[in-house]
Amino acid sequence: VVAYNDKLPLNPASNLKLLTAAAALLQLGADFRMHTGLYGRVRDGRIEGDLCLKGQADPTLNRADLAVFAQRLLDEGVHEVERLVIDASYFDAAILPPAFEQQPRESAPFRAAIGALSVNANAYTVRVRPGASLGASARVSIDGAGYFEIDNRVLSVRETTPNVQLSERDLGDRVALSLSGKVPLEGAAMSWTRRVSAPLYYAGHVFAETLSVAGIRAPKQIQPGSCAQDAPLIALRDSPPLAQLLARLGKDSDNFAAEMLAKTLGAERKQQPATTADGVA
Repeated sequence: VVAYNDKLPLNPASNLKLLTAAAALLQLGADFRMHTGLYGRVRDGRIEGDLCLKGQADPTLNRADLAVFAQRLLDEGVHEVERLVIDASYFDAAILPPAFEQQPRESAPFRAAIGALSVNANAYTVRVRPGASLGASARVSIDGAGYFEIDNRVLSVRETTPNVQLSERDLGDRVALSLSGKVPLEGAAMSWTRRVSAPLYYAGHVFAETLSVAGIRAPKQIQPGSCAQDAPLIALRDSPPLAQLLARLGKDSDNFAAEMLAKTLGAERKQQPATTADGVA
C-alpha cells in the first residue's frame, strides 16, 4: 500500500513486535497459555526430596502467584522444604537475547533477561526509607532479599534533598548491592528498579521468601535443575491467554514479553529447550 525508505537499512526497533505478535497468533493461537507447575512429594509435614518449580515462559508470573503456591503447600500440611529446584528446561540457558551485549552496562528493567521460569518480569525494586532517627541508617527493603548481599551505608540526615548512589556487582547466583549517601529524615521513600542478572536464582529466592512468610521453613539450597519425572503435581498456574498477553507487546512495547514469546515459538514449534534462533525460524 505504501513504501517509505523501503530500501534503507534501519533498526526495526519495536516495530518488529508486530511480526512477533502475528507469528504467535498464527502459530500458537489466541487461547494459548503458559503453565507454571509446582512438583513434590509431601510426607509427614515436609517435602520428601526436592520441591520443584517448573516454568513454561509465563511473562506475567509474579510474587503474588508464588505466594498462592506457598499457601497451597501450607494447606497440604507442609512445614519444611529442604531443597528447591528451578526447572527452566523449556528454554536453553541463554538468558540475554541477541544484541543485548551491545549495551553491557545497561541495567534498566525494560531490557530484562529471560528464562522459562521468570518472576516479576525479571526485575527487582530497591526501596529506601529514612531511619527512625537522625544519623540512623536508612531502611532498605527488596523482594527476594536472599538473592542479594546488601551493603547499606545510607544515613538519615536533616538535609531536604536526597543523594543516594546505588551500584551492583554480579556474583553469579547472587548480586552484591552497595548503597551510600543520605536521605532526609522526614522525606518520602525512594526506589530504583533494575533487571535481574540470574533469573532462575532470583525466582528461587522470591519463592523461598514467600514460603517463609507463609510459615514454612525455607530451603537452604536453591539451584537450577529438572523435576523428577515421577514427582506429583502439587499446584498449577495458567497464564492469561495469548490474546491478552499481546497487549503488553503493543500498548506497552514490552521487550521482556516479546522475547519470551519469540522463544516460546521455538519451544512449541521446533524443540525444547528452545533457543531464540528456533523462535526466529
